[in-house]
Amino acid sequence: MLTIHYDVGRLPVTVTTSVDAIQAALTDLYPSVPAPSEDAARFRITSDQGSYSLFGPGVSYHTTERDTLVPALESQIRDLYIAQADRAWVLHSSGFLTDHGEAVLVIGQPGAGKTTLALRAIAGGACGLSDELHLWYPQQGVVVGYPRAYAIKEGTFRAFPEFLNLIGGLAPSQWNNRPLWYVTPHRLGLSDSAKPVTLRALVFLSRQGDQQALRPVPHWRRLSTLLSHAWVSDRVPFGDRFGDILSALETIDVWEGGPDAVLETYLGYSMAESSHAIQARSFSAREGGSL
Repeated sequence: MLTIHYDVGRLPVTVTTSVDAIQAALTDLYPSVPAPSEDAARFRITSDQGSYSLFGPGVSYHTTERDTLVPALESQIRDLYIAQADRAWVLHSSGFLTDHGEAVLVIGQPGAGKTTLALRAIAGGACGLSDELHLWYPQQGVVVGYPRAYAIKEGTFRAFPEFLNLIGGLAPSQWNNRPLWYVTPHRLGLSDSAKPVTLRALVFLSRQGDQQALRPVPHWRRLSTLLSHAWVSDRVPFGDRFGDILSALETIDVWEGGPDAVLETYLGYSMAESSHAIQARSFSAREGGSL
């Protein structure tokens, strides 16, 4: 039996499970703390003759697919995290810091390559924020990363096999019938902490190729484009908050383009340098990962 206590960006969570096979993934999913909180959201994962159940606040999930348990738990914790994000706009995005400590958020549809771009930036020496979502506070001009392990899908390894060293010894989970691997910030050489940082730029990944140059998004199209990438529709801001967002969008770079141009613009290195950085970076992980 494993009981683990998480601190998910000031959201306390306690998880108890008797399923041995998922305990390693659970241990690394979020930053953990040694003691439980009285107001923690409590989850329990059980097994019974080949079937599995997840119980938590307002959720009862049952499955025969053991490898879906960790993503199902993460989905529930993510919803609670979003719900307690007071006055923040939640953006589905990956992110990294420039050399000046400012955030660049990369936005795109699922499978567009957001996580892969974040990993390439980290390989080049940048500090990563999150590969899933960020809380944006337009009035303050800052963003906060989601303190969860990076969820890496097959497409990243097919595009950059060098990243296979990240998953040495890790078992995959399954979501939407596809494998994914949860890789801790520690393996990536990152801090677990999520602190507010100034937002420098938003970049919408283009589907026209990795080498597509960055083009400024016209001011009249910025808000409507961004609205489609809010994490959940019922958290889209109204009233006076629109003014904060419109003002913020006037003060930051807003681009559309490919990942190579993002790396060159904000980290100053080319595709060839990026590939070399990936090959040279061990990420303190064990060798021998495979799909």
